[in-house]
Amino acid sequence: MSGINAETKLLGVIGNPVNHSLSPIIFNKAFQACGLNLCYSAFNIQSNDLEAGLQGMVALGFLGFNVTLPFKEAVLPLLDSIHRDAKMAGAVNTVVIKEGRLCGYNTDGSGFVDSLDERGIKTTGKNILLIGAGGAAKAVAVSLALQGVQSIVIANRTLSRAEELSYKVASIGVNSWAAPTEDIKREDFLKTFDIVVNATPIGMKSLDEPLLLPVQNLSPGTVVCDLIYRTNGTRLLREASKRGFTAVDGSGMLLHQGALAFQLFTGQKPPLQVMRKALSVALCQSM
Repeated sequence: MSGINAETKLLGVIGNPVNHSLSPIIFNKAFQACGLNLCYSAFNIQSNDLEAGLQGMVALGFLGFNVTLPFKEAVLPLLDSIHRDAKMAGAVNTVVIKEGRLCGYNTDGSGFVDSLDERGIKTTGKNILLIGAGGAAKAVAVSLALQGVQSIVIANRTLSRAEELSYKVASIGVNSWAAPTEDIKREDFLKTFDIVVNATPIGMKSLDEPLLLPVQNLSPGTVVCDLIYRTNGTRLLREASKRGFTAVDGSGMLLHQGALAFQLFTGQKPPLQVMRKALSVALCQSM
């Protein structure tokens, strides 16, 4: 692609806020590497403008778009069709526009599992603590359940949302129950988990935010994951690394969910190494 012209097709990511998104850098480098005349940008949309924004994208001939906070669930009733995995998760992060129809998918959960597989971290038969019950948490919970984990405990500030997600996980055939977030502070509570996943925004703003859980209470060998991606890590991951635990940030999930979305948008195999390099450079520049 030599540059944007009258034939360029548009894609993007919608959210609020969305200015921090690294997706435009990653996708545009991938399109360029594949010689595709496509352009990807970020669009900050107000909640009351969501439906109009989607209609505008259809009218302007967008090929599709990604969805981030706070719209992964809110976008559902505005779509014409929803893929099975997204329907199970109750959240959408990728929308493909086909002949004027909005088709929703979710690549978050599969992207998370792929990021663990890449590091040799197996999930089958493991006991999982998932903190949070929002759109990303739902996708991760469903994908982990489909991978055949032993159990998933959902801890969330609003217990009813955790219960709703645990019912969904249980319907897939995996042991699951809900817990209030206060429980993760208990000394004995964290001993039973093989993998802990933070799917809340806690840790996104700064390293001075309160520590999400008492890392010292984890059992040896526990893998600590945070869906947030920051160049210098979150406080949770820094404390976990300091104590010798395997710490996994959200950059791998961002990469792999983006690669899956690239394939949905273009029908082509994603240039994973190009996307990985673009992400690495973007993270360094955002410091």
